[in-house]
This record gives sequence, C-alpha cells and structure tokens, in this order.
Amino acid sequence: MKHTPQLVLALSLLAIAASGQEVPVVRKNDAGFSTQFFNNPQPPFLLMYKRMVAPAVALRVGMAISISNRRTNAQDNTSYNTFVNSFIAPSLGLEWQRSFGKIFTFYFGADFRYSVNSYESKAYLGNTLTSQYLQDGKSFTLSPLLGLRYNIIDQLYVATEVNLNLGYSESTNTNIGPGVNAVSKTYEYQAVLSPAVGLFFFYRF
Repeated sequence: MKHTPQLVLALSLLAIAASGQEVPVVRKNDAGFSTQFFNNPQPPFLLMYKRMVAPAVALRVGMAISISNRRTNAQDNTSYNTFVNSFIAPSLGLEWQRSFGKIFTFYFGADFRYSVNSYESKAYLGNTLTSQYLQDGKSFTLSPLLGLRYNIIDQLYVATEVNLNLGYSESTNTNIGPGVNAVSKTYEYQAVLSPAVGLFFFYRF
C-alpha cells in the first residue's frame, strides 16, 4: 500500500498528541475532621463527609459526639461524686461554593442538626448513695453558615466557618435524695452565634 508510511506517521502523531493531554481529575468526595476534637467549645461537627451533588453544590453529613466519665476524691470512698455525660448530634445540610482562583473558596449553606444528651451525677458517703441528679434532653437546630477554605494542594484543604444556631431544646430533670423525688421539664428556644474558632481539615477524593 502506497500510503502506509503516511498513515503510520499520522497515527503516531495523534497518539503523541493524545498522551500529552492531561485528563482532569474529578473529585466529588470530601472527608474531614475538626481540630477541636478534644477541646471546648463544642464545634458544630467533629467529623464531616461532603458529596458534590451538582456543580459547586455539596451535600454535608456531619457528626458531633462527646462522652465523659469523672469522679472526685479518687483516693478513698469516704465522700465522692461521679459524673457521666454523653452527647451525640448528627447533622445534614447543603453548601454552595464560590472559588476565587485556585487557593481560596468561599461557601455558604445550612445544616439541620438533631442532638441527644444525657447527664448523671451521684453523691456518695462511704459506699452509700446519698443523692442523684439525672438530665435527659434533645434539641433541634437549624444552622445557617458562612465558611472559607484554603486549598493547600488539590486533595487537601483547611476550612473555618461561622454558624448561627437557631434551636429548640427540651429536657427532663430528675432529683433523687432523702425524702426527695422531683421531676421537672425544661423547654428553651435559642439563637447562638458560633464564631470561627477552629479549623477543619479535609481530604478530597
């Protein structure tokens, strides 16, 4: 065939051109954590997963959790108190993103958070329980947010955000002691502005 060398040359040039074009990597998942994992105040989430559901729009799924168990006077049993506290708060939300160059990304959105908490304190004299206080509560919170993220590399960024927490909470309080067994309920509406007090690290994949 007369045109075989020309055909081979043309195919070779096309292959070289195609190999020189970089295919852009599409990353739709972000997984992150708060640097305030063991600190107060309680951050809006400790762990967060984001999934891009549309261009510049991400679904947010978060979780905050705290468990503590403390005792006073650990040396002996003459007189001491115990405190047990647990808190869990899953959240679901959306965020809209606006990039400024390759370094900074501004985002805004809102999370809906449902939280459950339990607190118990006991007072002992010797090995005898003298009084007990119990509190069980739950809350519902709508949290509009504004955030800014700094892209360290393509797959890693840090972010911080401001949250306005608009919530309703209710709790049942029980006091038990000598001659006392009182139960009360508390209902509360809240509007709390949480400043950008921590950083969140995210990995994109």
